[in-house]
This record gives sequence, C-alpha cells and structure tokens, in this order.
Amino acid sequence: MAMNAGNTIIPGRGAVFIAPVGTPIPDYNTINPNLDTGAWKSVGHTSRDNAVSLTQDGGESETRGSWWDDSIATTTSPVTRTLTVNTLEIGAEQLNLAFNGQLETASVTGSYKVPAAILPTEQAVFVLAVQGSKRLGVYFSRVSLSVGEMPTFDPESFFEIQLVGQILVDNNGEYINILHESLDK
Repeated sequence: MAMNAGNTIIPGRGAVFIAPVGTPIPDYNTINPNLDTGAWKSVGHTSRDNAVSLTQDGGESETRGSWWDDSIATTTSPVTRTLTVNTLEIGAEQLNLAFNGQLETASVTGSYKVPAAILPTEQAVFVLAVQGSKRLGVYFSRVSLSVGEMPTFDPESFFEIQLVGQILVDNNGEYINILHESLDK
C-alpha cells in the first residue's frame, strides 16, 4: 500500500448529529448543522478543548494451552466501545440526552428536573469532521447515551455537559461506518 497524503484529515471543525435508531446514514458531503437535515438533528456546539473521542476496552487475546501443548487456542475478551461528546449548549434537547429528565413548565419557568435514576436514551449518532474541502463522517447505528462526568464550573471555560455513549450493535449486526472520499473509489 502506497502512502497518500490526500487520505489524511485534521478534524479542525466538526459537528455531532443524532437521529432515531434505524435512521439511514446521512450524506456526509452535504450534511450541515445549520441546515434542516430531516431526521438528523445537530446536538449544537460541542467542545473544541474536549473534542469528540472514542475509546475501547477489552479485546485482549490470551493463549490457552494444555498440560502437554502450550498453545492450543486463543481467546479474546469482550470489547466495549464508547463515544464521548462534550456539548456546550444548555438547551432542553442537550439536557434530555444527558439526563433523560423533564422540562418544568408548570411551577418554575426555565427549570429542568433531573431524575434520581438517570436512564440512557438510544440514538443513532453521526460525527462529521471537516478540514477545508475534506470531510470525514463516522456513523454509529445505535448508541446508548447518558451523562458522563458531571459538569464543573470553570470561570475561564465554557460550561460543558459530557455525553457518554456505549456503542451498541444494531439489529443488522452493524456497529460503526466510516465515510471518506478515499473510500468512494
């Protein structure tokens, strides 16, 4: 395989979108957080300092042997993958993604009730990264989203709500799809 600098991207700008589980992959060439994108809704401004991150735990291989033969088989531990997004916007939609609570409209205007037991919500998630005319899309067909670390108050930074999602397999056995122009050929 030859090196191709055209296949690189520095994700200097980006946006995160959510949709109901099962929503088809959006067109990564045209999706825009400032335009109506149908079922796909932007989560709003996200942190540049604490950018979107993916982590993986597990997947370690271990060789199993017998008393006679040292290596008969290899086993691999289960893998969990996690998506973390820090939203800067404090609206009802962002609070619902984090806390799955309730906007209070009857007694206290502008109040959001966080339940004692925070239950995650399942969404399809699409992350768009942009560098000039280069675009990279990463589609997660099913993610269980909830609040990660509780917010902190830093007088020199944006107030951020951390959304953490466990990346799940959908009914078709799909997990993650990566979209980039180098793969279109």
